[in-house]
Amino acid sequence: MKRLLGFVCVLGLLLSCGCSGGAVRLPAADYTVEFTEEYFFRGAAVDVKLAYPAVSGLKDEKAADALRAAAKAYAYARFAEEGLTASDDVRYAYSVNDTKLMLAAPGFLSAMIGGVISADSGGVRYFSYTFNYDLTAGAALEAQDVFADYGAIRTLFEAGRFRQDFGYASLAREVSLTDLIAQYRPEYGVYPRVYFSEGRLGLLVETVPSLNGYAGFSIDIRQVRDMLRTDNPAIAMLCGLPDDQDS
Repeated sequence: MKRLLGFVCVLGLLLSCGCSGGAVRLPAADYTVEFTEEYFFRGAAVDVKLAYPAVSGLKDEKAADALRAAAKAYAYARFAEEGLTASDDVRYAYSVNDTKLMLAAPGFLSAMIGGVISADSGGVRYFSYTFNYDLTAGAALEAQDVFADYGAIRTLFEAGRFRQDFGYASLAREVSLTDLIAQYRPEYGVYPRVYFSEGRLGLLVETVPSLNGYAGFSIDIRQVRDMLRTDNPAIAMLCGLPDDQDS
């Protein structure tokens, strides 16, 4: 009887999360990834160190070149968003010091980039973003390109269905999950940045500097694939759906 009850409980959990079968497994990438670092100055008062992913070994060299150019432009755009301007009184340093390759799969790459902005007058703040690139389409994907029902995903996050992948170890004890996600306002076009790892969808959330500035949380992608834009072939592939699926 105990075994039967245990089986029923497990089956109920599987049905409740919409999962069936094993976790999504993707083929190995047909390329290798390394992070290119670049140092330069902007004006007289900002030191900048960027880092962005580049691939080697890809048969389609034009696609590899396009990714490198897109990743570099994306990194520079994220720096420009910070609005660091020259000043006679303050000198800034913007430095990428944390790069994580989250996924390398045939036709798709996902990376997390983080770092520190410091001023010689004192004070430090963190920045972070993700870079998701569809090598087949030659395009970077933003959160709006991924989410079909962000509200449902947010509900799962607040319910604790995501696991923490990186960041301050005891973050969930310091800040409620509701507060972590509340800073993102889709009605104003503000979403958490997303990343992908094998069989999982991740959310990158910002935190205060004393809690390491940012953290990543992910969920089994099968639990949320009905909430994603699986009409995009790249998203469908990441969800383990067949090429001819009609979602």
